[in-house]
Amino acid sequence: MNLANSTDGNGRYIFAGYKTEAAPFDQATGGYHGGEKSVTQQVDSARTMVIGHTGAQIFNSITSNAVPEPDGSDSEKNLFVMLDTAIAALKTRWKAMTWKKKRPLPPLIKPIAA
Repeated sequence: MNLANSTDGNGRYIFAGYKTEAAPFDQATGGYHGGEKSVTQQVDSARTMVIGHTGAQIFNSITSNAVPEPDGSDSEKNLFVMLDTAIAALKTRWKAMTWKKKRPLPPLIKPIAA
């Protein structure tokens, strides 16, 4: 979240689009509240160039491999939700211990007869 709410040397929020005076992401919810339009600059008389994408474009529109989840739902596109899900999964105790109850693991080293 700190990266998403980064500021430049002038204190303007980098990923806020044209709403650079306020943090684009809510720390508590991860919701995006920045501008919807990317920052552009005119580079010659007939051409403009994007010089700053919005946080929504960068952090909330990840397409991954666009394969539906096993339950048929769309893949998650919000980076913060993905990270929260991954962290929660890593903190969850591995449930595969039930495999041992059904079928004991073979011993790695068998006792040697005396």
